[in-house]
Order: sequence, then structure tokens, then C-alpha cells
Amino acid sequence: MIVSLVVTGIIVALAAGAGAGQLRVLRGISEISMVRTQVSQAALVTAGVLRDVASRHHILVALDSAIEVAVTTGSSITCRSDTARVVVARPSAAGNTIGAFPETPQPGDGVEILDVDSTVGHISARVSHAPVAAACERFPWAAGWNVAIAELFVVQAGMPVRFTRRLRLSVYRASDSRWYLGMREWNAAQGRFNTIQPVAGPLLPYGGQSSGFRLQYRDSTGALLVAPDPSRIALVTVVARGDSRRPVRIAGMRSANGMAHRDSALVSIPIR
Repeated sequence: MIVSLVVTGIIVALAAGAGAGQLRVLRGISEISMVRTQVSQAALVTAGVLRDVASRHHILVALDSAIEVAVTTGSSITCRSDTARVVVARPSAAGNTIGAFPETPQPGDGVEILDVDSTVGHISARVSHAPVAAACERFPWAAGWNVAIAELFVVQAGMPVRFTRRLRLSVYRASDSRWYLGMREWNAAQGRFNTIQPVAGPLLPYGGQSSGFRLQYRDSTGALLVAPDPSRIALVTVVARGDSRRPVRIAGMRSANGMAHRDSALVSIPIR
């Protein structure tokens, strides 16, 4: 009986040790995966926003901790135009494919209409009122939107048009004292950006060489822009860094001196 108890105790101890080891491995994998997901999310969200920038003149503010851009919210073709008003084709149940609008135009949105006679190649305007349904004479099979604009001009039918909206990405410290990457969309009715919403994090604190989020800008020659002029930006590099909440105790990936596991993500986005 004594021998049996001793053998049983040894087996239980070995099983408990193996189980504890497996728990450490699983906990470590979870911590590593969480950190890697957050830093990758911060880099990829920023890259996705910048890839939607149609040209460098759509970069409005460029800082190491924030970037403000005009992102495309819709594109279409002009059906007709009157003074301070333009009719564009819009998506419809009939299968219209000449108008694509992930977001319905709203007051304050930018409007860019191709104009070959313009020195910059397009006419810029601003939506003044929400669009209303209208007929599209140039393309009878397509439904239309009558969009009121603040500027007084007339453009010919059949011109490509793009709608844009201001969007700001920035790193900020939340109420839990941790740092996150947040996104804010412009609210024209209130004349300010909406409340910031976290899109990735937590990240390492902002500032210093190990900043949790940093943007770097280069011109067409590859030279680093310290105080960037948005019109000169040709490449944006995003670096995101984060750490785990607990030390990782996995063989080969053990955190040094009981410190949290750190990971980072880097992506560079050329600007058209």
C-alpha cells in the first residue's frame, strides 16, 4: 500500500507538472498572439487608409503621431450639371455599376470633378446639402442623385467625379491609461471631428525611440522629411509596437528578466 501511494504521488506530481507546463505554453502563445494581432492591426489599418488616398494633395495633416487625409467615399459619373448643383449616377437595384458609394454623400464632403481645362485637372467643390433622388438623363438606365454644392459652376455631363471625407488617425491615451490607435471622422454638422474610436491597441506609450506608434515620411528621393509638407510626401512608413500583459515563459521565447514580451510591425505605403 505504501509503495502504491508513493508511485501514485509521483505520477500525480509528474502529471501536475506537465499540465502546468502546458498551461504556461498556452498562456504564452495567447499573449504573443494578442500582441502580434494588435501591432499588425495598427499597421494594417493605417496602410489601408493611406492606400485609399487618391493623391498626395489628399494628405491634409502629417505628424509623427497622427495623419489626417481625405478618403474616397464614392465615385461616379456626372449625368448633368446646373449652377451649384450636379446630378451623378448612384447605385440602384437595377445593377447600375457606374456609381459606387460605400458612404452616402453628406454635407461637408469634398467633391472633385474631372475638368481637362483646369490647370490641376479637376474642379474642387463641397457638398452643401444631402443628395436627393433624381433622373439621370445621360444614362437613362441608371438612377441619380441631385447633389447641391457650395460652389457656383457648371460641368459637362459624362465627367468622372469623386467624393471625399476627412478622416484622422492618431495615437491617444485612453481612460484605462493605456495607449491606442484611434480613428475620427469629420462631422460637418458640428464642425468638428467625431469622438475618437479605438481601432488597435493597447500599444506601447507614445514618445521616444520605442514609441508604440510612429509615422515617418519621405519624399520622392527617399530623403526623410522632418517637418513634412504634405505635397512632398511620397512614402509613409508606419511602425507599431506593443507588449504582453504578462511575461512569456515558452522555451526559446522566454521574456528576459520576467519582463513582458514585445513585438512590432512595420509597413511602408507609397503615395500616388
